[in-house]
Amino acid sequence: MRTHTKTFHIRLTEREYERLCKHSKKAGLPKSTYIRHMINGCAPQEHPAKMFRDFMEELRRVGHNLNQLTQLAHRVGNIHAGRLDKTLAEYRDSYLKIFRAVVLPEPVNILATLERGKRVAEVSQKEALSHAEQ
Repeated sequence: MRTHTKTFHIRLTEREYERLCKHSKKAGLPKSTYIRHMINGCAPQEHPAKMFRDFMEELRRVGHNLNQLTQLAHRVGNIHAGRLDKTLAEYRDSYLKIFRAVVLPEPVNILATLERGKRVAEVSQKEALSHAEQ
C-alpha cells in the first residue's frame, strides 16, 4: 500500500522548475522525493560520485570480513576476541559517520530558509516591477 496518499499541485516559474530539476538530479532523487525531504526539514545532498560508492562497497566488504573473523574468534575462544569486538565496533561507527556525512540529507533550519525565500521573492518582485516600468 502506498504511504504517500495525498497529492498536491504546484505552479512554478520556468526558472524555479529548472532549479528543482537541477537540484533533484544532483541529489539523484525524483522531484517529489526531493520536495518531501525539504518539507521534512532536510536538504538532500548531491548524489555521491561512483568512486565514493565503489570505496564504500570495498569498505563494506572489509567490515563483513572483520565480522566473520570476530565470530570465528568467539567460537574458538581466541583470547583476542574482545579486541576484535572493539575493532568491529570502531569500524561500524566510522562507516556510519562517512555514510551520514556524504549520503543522508542534512537538517535544515526551516525558519531561516523561509526568511531567505521571502527576501529573494521581494527582490524578484522589485526587479519585475523595474523591468515592467522600462
